[in-house]
Amino acid sequence: MFWTMLVFLDPLAAVLVALRPRLGAVLALLVMVADVAINSDWACRLGASGGVGALVLPAQAFFLGVVLAGFPMLRALQPDARGA
Repeated sequence: MFWTMLVFLDPLAAVLVALRPRLGAVLALLVMVADVAINSDWACRLGASGGVGALVLPAQAFFLGVVLAGFPMLRALQPDARGA
């Protein structure tokens, strides 16, 4: 169910970052933290190593770092006209 929700949450976060950066930054951060946490748990429980699985989690963790690095800048932007 989580991965199915990502089909909707990931594009929504991208659109919100473009249109309402403060709100989009929060959603993007929440999605990435949940994604890395759930995938890390999955990898530890199933012992996923090698192949594509060995590349996906580090790539997600890297992107989480990118989101974390950009989060303060996006949150510092002035709210839009609706007061986001």
